[in-house]
Amino acid sequence: MQVAAKNGGLGKTPKGPRVTRYFNACAGNLGGVFKQHVGIYWKRFNDNRCFSFPSFAKEFVISLAVSDILVAILALPLNSAVLVKSDWPFDYATCQFQGHFGMTLGFASSETLALMSLNRYYRNVRPNNYRRIFTARQTSIMFVAAWVIASLGQLPYVAAGHRY
Repeated sequence: MQVAAKNGGLGKTPKGPRVTRYFNACAGNLGGVFKQHVGIYWKRFNDNRCFSFPSFAKEFVISLAVSDILVAILALPLNSAVLVKSDWPFDYATCQFQGHFGMTLGFASSETLALMSLNRYYRNVRPNNYRRIFTARQTSIMFVAAWVIASLGQLPYVAAGHRY
């Protein structure tokens, strides 16, 4: 705050401290994401008692972990560069890539959370219908459909001529 006051406003803070603070925050977030989601994978494949629902429903948790890891790998480094430079330092193709995959992973994560909510609803409130609706085959179809819908969700936007 004292640095901002000396420079006449918040927007004129020196880049050095801002870059260092942001780099430390990104490194901590990236490390936390990997630690958390690698732990999920480890538990998923090595401990059958870690989740209280059937093994085929665990795929929703894995899907959510995959989307979060991909966001950390694909979006975080690009966003870091933008925040450090205060401008887009990459080319047009990278912008389109980041826009498409950022939206795809965000949609996939949201759809997976919605499917997990439905799964828990049927498991706890409608247990007679749960076994009929959430079979291993239908759960796999839901899982794949969520990712396909998420990846195709941006096509109308791009087909209409818009850019990210």
